[in-house]
Amino acid sequence: MAATERRYSKEEFARRGDAIYEKEVRPQLKAADDGKFAAIDIETGTFAVDADELKAGNKLRARLPQAQIWMVRAVHRFGGLDRRDVMPFGEVLEAADHLSQDEQRELIAILQRRLAQAARTRLAAEVQEARQEFADGRCSPAIPDKFMLTMDNDEDQDELNRRLRKPGEP
Repeated sequence: MAATERRYSKEEFARRGDAIYEKEVRPQLKAADDGKFAAIDIETGTFAVDADELKAGNKLRARLPQAQIWMVRAVHRFGGLDRRDVMPFGEVLEAADHLSQDEQRELIAILQRRLAQAARTRLAAEVQEARQEFADGRCSPAIPDKFMLTMDNDEDQDELNRRLRKPGEP
């Protein structure tokens, strides 16, 4: 399938997408849609919702092959209040334009620190998961020699297997 050519600037795309989401899409969302992806055509307001971002886009593209798709994570309103306080992306961009260059640099530094912290948090979770897999016996420890020897010849592989055998194994 050929890519659809974008007909609007990034800023106009964001402005239209956020406006349609707030005025037309969000009021139609149900609690079950919270956290799903909403693919919105910024020209017609037609949208599709799915837990999978690609599927949401494909559903919309099946109805409107030339759709100008703006993708957002759906947030259902609970009693008139958002589950979380979110500023539409277009408004964030516009607000950033009003900052001084020093403030913009500081904003970038803050976002970089937050991204780094999120990466550390994900890594810590992966390490914890790996430790749990090890504790459950779903993996075994490896030594650097194991990886180095597998890069060499078959004799080295035999030596590696000999080294890695537990006492009493044939």
